[in-house]
Amino acid sequence: MTNPRQPPLTVEKRLTRLETLFSNVGETVLAQSDVIAAMSASIQQTNQNVRAQSDVIRMMSLLL
Repeated sequence: MTNPRQPPLTVEKRLTRLETLFSNVGETVLAQSDVIAAMSASIQQTNQNVRAQSDVIRMMSLLL
């Protein structure tokens, strides 16, 4: 929204602002994508650890 005392923005300035906005959104999406990938890898590792511990517990219970 523009201030009534200021002249309206030119089309070029408005386009520049939109380009900046889209660029910022793109950077945010990339950053979030990297975080999601890291979290997914962490979850996979945790699942593998849980499976390994379950196998150990199962083997130990057979010995008792």
